Amino acid sequence: MACDCGCNSCGDTLLSGLSSGLSGAVAVGSRVKVGFELSLLSVYDRNIAGNAIQRCLLDSGGLESVSVQFSESGILSHEYLTITATPTQGFAKPEDYGSLVEGIVDSCGGNVVISRRDPVKVISIPDGFEGDPAVEQVSGDDDYQGAGGESGIDKFFNSIAADLGTSANLIKVGAIALGAFFILKLVKN
Repeated sequence: MACDCGCNSCGDTLLSGLSSGLSGAVAVGSRVKVGFELSLLSVYDRNIAGNAIQRCLLDSGGLESVSVQFSESGILSHEYLTITATPTQGFAKPEDYGSLVEGIVDSCGGNVVISRRDPVKVISIPDGFEGDPAVEQVSGDDDYQGAGGESGIDKFFNSIAADLGTSANLIKVGAIALGAFFILKLVKN
């Protein structure tokens, strides 16, 4: 059944259709995480985009306790967006949750451009559902490959971006453009 949220599962209980033998459903009250690799073409302010995405996720009515985090993998590499939330409605499968969140990021994220969505991970489930074959169980490691730690150069660009109130990717693109300009000037002389 199609819903306003686009998630194909509008139950206000554990899950509409759970009795029909579905397995791997996301239970109401689970803690669920999904990560997105962002395009290098994404130019945005982390605070503004993060607040807008969080507000839209909460306004969807299907999620609560929403956390939106941006991180970088390395110099001139893709930024990574991780969203963790607690569904207030059941989802037939984890990827339905991922599709809902991705759609909201696309519509509310401004210039945040997704290049890849990683698999959805369930990081906790409500008491009483452990071992239930109809419910998606905790997915082990809740970290993503794409979300790495900051290197020294990333910390440098992030500190400049924070001082200027912009994204580190914009600062990197500007640094490359400035470097190319100076190289071209040297070549012409």
